[in-house]
Amino acid sequence: MQLSNIKKLKTYYNDLVNADEMLPKKMHISLPTFAIKAIASYIIYGTSFSEFAGYGFYAKKRSEKLTYMTRRHMFSFFDRYNPLELRERIGNKSLAVLYYAELLNREQYSKREGLEKFIEFSMQYRDLFIKKSVGWGGEGAKKVKVETIEDAREIWNNMTADVVAEPVVENHERIKEIHPQSLNTIKVTVLQTPEGPKIVTAIIRFGNDTIVDNVHSGGMAAGINIANGIIETPAMDKHFQKYKVHPKTNRPLPDL
Repeated sequence: MQLSNIKKLKTYYNDLVNADEMLPKKMHISLPTFAIKAIASYIIYGTSFSEFAGYGFYAKKRSEKLTYMTRRHMFSFFDRYNPLELRERIGNKSLAVLYYAELLNREQYSKREGLEKFIEFSMQYRDLFIKKSVGWGGEGAKKVKVETIEDAREIWNNMTADVVAEPVVENHERIKEIHPQSLNTIKVTVLQTPEGPKIVTAIIRFGNDTIVDNVHSGGMAAGINIANGIIETPAMDKHFQKYKVHPKTNRPLPDL
């Protein structure tokens, strides 16, 4: 096993213990046992190491484990039901805007459009969100404010070819006040069935002293009851810490 994977397992184990100091005693699980179970779970059930820790596979029965769509199942599902020619439209944010502009309802700039277009774009919107066109977890995202044409030139010079810029989006006030520094989003998983679209799960994500709400970049997520739209779980961050109150704004999270 690669050293990086061993470090990941150790980090996940330590995060779980920090989130619940009684875990090793309650589950009778040491770091070596945790690692062995994680590897076995990867082989048998297709879980990534983060899923093994996050889903609590170290303490679940086989019958429970079989109810989960793990990373391996997810990729197989995507490959089977998402036509190859359509996948890039979703994964590449610059293409998504071209194909689904009516749904996304926002403008976007990419560096291939040139400096003059960027000056025009930034003078119109001023507050911009810059992110990778093909990225994951909010990595590398940043907000910029453009006051002058000189600001626009400097920002453009520092932009790489693999990013896009969009106007900063404002949340609805009730969602925004949970964490105003980020865009807080609701992520809904929908399956297209013979009977029509079916909502399977929904979560709400908040930033946590971050400009993005992605969990892997410091944000947190809570589960939504899809029957009534109410937040029904505490929020959790990537270190498995749970929050009923936002740590930065002291707002109760299930209070929407």
